[in-house]
Amino acid sequence: MEKLRISATFVAILFAAFGWSGMASAFDFGMGNGCSAIGGVEATDLTAGDIFIGRIGTTGVSGFNKNGKAADNSDADTFTDSLEECINDALIGYCTTISGDDSAVISVAPGNTSGNRGNKQSFTVTFLDVSGCGISQCSDQEDNDADSFIDHPEDPECLDYDDDDESA
Repeated sequence: MEKLRISATFVAILFAAFGWSGMASAFDFGMGNGCSAIGGVEATDLTAGDIFIGRIGTTGVSGFNKNGKAADNSDADTFTDSLEECINDALIGYCTTISGDDSAVISVAPGNTSGNRGNKQSFTVTFLDVSGCGISQCSDQEDNDADSFIDHPEDPECLDYDDDDESA
């Protein structure tokens, strides 16, 4: 089967032509462990209705593995921990509520499955409320304290994405 490649420019033209708002302008696939999402989106540039598209293991989207075991969901909301981490890692900045009860902040529409065993699933995130979004030292995708660790959760000195001191 031949793969279809669509350029970022073509996608931007489509969004402009149809009046769709908020498609992230950065098309940097490959963020996060097991997660592919459009990266380089500054959280402070988000407006309600903005969307981005990603792909993660099917368990991260559906919430259950192929044997029916539930995925980790430490805040007991409608999104798995791995999906929340994928979204936060794709942002330059953070939306604090994406780590907590986020059903009023984002919606996620599952997409097609892919991979040799159907073990990857695309998704579309729509930001509903961006009032809790910002940029901090622990979410700016930079090593502010030069300790070789970048941002939460990799930098042990970052308590969360909204922590503004990477050295404490």
